[in-house]
Amino acid sequence: MKNKIIVFILLILFLGIKVDAISLKPTGANTAKPGDTLKVYITLERTEDEETISGVDGLIKWDSNVLTLKDQALLINKWTELSEVSNNEKFAYGNLSLDNLITATSANIVELTFTVNNDVSADETKIEISSATATDGDSHIVRLTGSSLTIAITNLSSVNTLKTLSLSSGTISNFSPS
Repeated sequence: MKNKIIVFILLILFLGIKVDAISLKPTGANTAKPGDTLKVYITLERTEDEETISGVDGLIKWDSNVLTLKDQALLINKWTELSEVSNNEKFAYGNLSLDNLITATSANIVELTFTVNNDVSADETKIEISSATATDGDSHIVRLTGSSLTIAITNLSSVNTLKTLSLSSGTISNFSPS
């Protein structure tokens, strides 16, 4: 009898959670140098036959030795910040009144403004979203595929390719920056 009850409860839970082809991922600039400000978006992507979306949540993570979050802005009208973006923490945004659901196949939900730290020695860094879910227009939980954005960090001293410098009164040639 206990096993039948457990199977019944698991069946109800399984049927209440839909699995669709929807992803929540960071998008935006993929190159930066120390001191740069860059915009990254939390973007919802889905196929056209999916349900409307009334909310999203997930875990976002980045290397705080490389990137510093300066600002964040919710981009969906009438949605509410339920839990703001913070490094290695859950975030959540949604529409509590269900009157402005996402119906597009792609939507930027949040704009994040990062600054690349000046003392960075890394060649690249990642912003990752995992443990992502959404709520559809019928209040069902929809599992989402998380993703990551890799940002190449270019160091100014390694980009120096100056070979010749022309001046109004002459030319300096065979210049070596070393």
